[in-house]
Amino acid sequence: DYGGIAYANLTLDSSETILFLWDGMGYYCDGRCYPDTEHSQWTQLISKTRDTSKIARLLKAHGITHLFYSEADFRFLSHHDPTGYHRDAADFFFDEFLSKCGKTEYRDNNSLVIKIICS
Repeated sequence: DYGGIAYANLTLDSSETILFLWDGMGYYCDGRCYPDTEHSQWTQLISKTRDTSKIARLLKAHGITHLFYSEADFRFLSHHDPTGYHRDAADFFFDEFLSKCGKTEYRDNNSLVIKIICS
């Protein structure tokens, strides 16, 4: 996922911040990045609401302008998800949130950087 992190480091301006989803390894990223050290921030967020606009507003209220997704990190976590909560949260992320509130700014074989575009 280094390509996505490098992209964030090089292109986000000082007022933009990026929340890592299911990825706690933010050590290659500067202070604009918030790693998901619990590996469940997105899952917990959508357990409270599935209203995409409300989620976008909550994220923006906390200063989050972008989201970072690592396929390898999610795949590892999903193998240790007997409840299926994380898979359900990922399905919502890709099937609902991205189509309504996200714009892909960077994509490679393993990572995505998404700008939150709805408010």
